[in-house]
Amino acid sequence: MKQKLTAIALLFLLLTLSGCFGVEEKILIHKDGSGEFTLSFDITQTTRKMVFLLEKMNTAMRKDSTSPTMRKEDLWEKAREDQMVKMNEKMPLKETCVILNGLKGISQSRHYTDTTNGKFAMGLTFKFTNIAALNKALKTVLGVKKDPTRLTFPAPVYTLKEGILIREVTKKDVATFLSDYSADDKLSKAMMKDFKYVVVVQSDNDIKAAAAGGASTTFAGKQATLNYKALENRDEIKNTNMHGEVQVY
Repeated sequence: MKQKLTAIALLFLLLTLSGCFGVEEKILIHKDGSGEFTLSFDITQTTRKMVFLLEKMNTAMRKDSTSPTMRKEDLWEKAREDQMVKMNEKMPLKETCVILNGLKGISQSRHYTDTTNGKFAMGLTFKFTNIAALNKALKTVLGVKKDPTRLTFPAPVYTLKEGILIREVTKKDVATFLSDYSADDKLSKAMMKDFKYVVVVQSDNDIKAAAAGGASTTFAGKQATLNYKALENRDEIKNTNMHGEVQVY
């Protein structure tokens, strides 16, 4: 029994370190350069797998009358609570929103949790008065942290020029971002195969064109989506510095 529980516990630990989640940037850009930005961490798949392992542990412990078990209806709640704790340790959303609201040109910053329709995501959103304020905020949220335990992604730099919204990341930050994604590493493939970084661009007008190196792009109506798969498109992402352009006006 102890050996079986130990094996399950090891799988549980591996799961908490895995990349079964997604990151989404969503930016609504107005013609004057103001807008709203949302950063979301989708941990639905991680939570589902965690519930699966909790059920396995429950079954194993149920066979041992001395071991306490959890009701099945409580497993989802426990998994969500555990994931919320881990995410807030790596990305303290409440603390970050307080900092953002103190920046010039940033307002209405708030953090949220989305559990609608079986989804489980956490994130933050804020409004910006101009592109310069947006870039400063993104550097604050996603920039390199002194604490290595914090969740870090490359901070993009946005530019709005002649109706085209340009998004790119510095060469150094792209290299750092991709350092954990090796196509030749079996562990990387197993842990990060489901990871996606999605950029959603929204406009007040119909979007006319969208393109990004290393990403599959789609656009229809007032929205364009840039979908980066860091493991599959690693080289192209690195060579293009995640450069993307969306003609929003």
